[in-house]
Amino acid sequence: MKEAFDYRKWVKIFALAFVALEVALFPIIQLTPGDVSAYASYSAIILVAVFALITVKGACAGHLIRLGILFTLVADYFLVLADDSELEGVIAFCTVQLCYFAYLLVKEKRRSVKITNAVSRALLSALLVVVAFLVLGDDADPLAVVSVLYYGNLVANVVFAFLLGREERIFAIGLALFSMCDLCIGLEVLFDSYLDSSAFDFVYGSHLNLPWVFYQPSQTLIGLHLGTKINVDKDGV
Repeated sequence: MKEAFDYRKWVKIFALAFVALEVALFPIIQLTPGDVSAYASYSAIILVAVFALITVKGACAGHLIRLGILFTLVADYFLVLADDSELEGVIAFCTVQLCYFAYLLVKEKRRSVKITNAVSRALLSALLVVVAFLVLGDDADPLAVVSVLYYGNLVANVVFAFLLGREERIFAIGLALFSMCDLCIGLEVLFDSYLDSSAFDFVYGSHLNLPWVFYQPSQTLIGLHLGTKINVDKDGV
């Protein structure tokens, strides 16, 4: 009798291959110049999307993360491969964080925490927009405003992902690394473009792409998190 296809076993094999390929891409992203690094970077995100599709037979809530990964591909196309498309990329990343916000709401069973999640991020978003205009004044362009909205929602997602406990710990760590990546980018843009300072020029060097030191592992962990959900019945949460 033919042995039944062992889906869990194959997901584990693909997970090992996925991690190995991400590790192989890491030095290429960090140590190669220009276009080579850019295409290696985008390839790393394509691998995350492929693994997300491989793990599709999991809890239904995971599809919200997969949707977020799809928009991550869109965002990184604008930010990594396209020219002068920062605003489009950050808008796409805002959508990513909305997908993850929806996932956290679905996974959270405590009504009080759900309400706190929604209300606190709305207040935080409003506060950050006000602060952006106060700090930047006439320099508060659409990119700056969208960026603070995006980052505020990312930080909120980090907090509420950790509040879900051990079950969502890999996802929470991935989001935390995600926030570290964008903190590096935000500080470099703030000092270079708005404050006319070179204090954070070290973020991008000939042998260092500091944001991607955090970003590539963050996306890998978010993908691997989906691999931990294959033991959940497909019709479950």
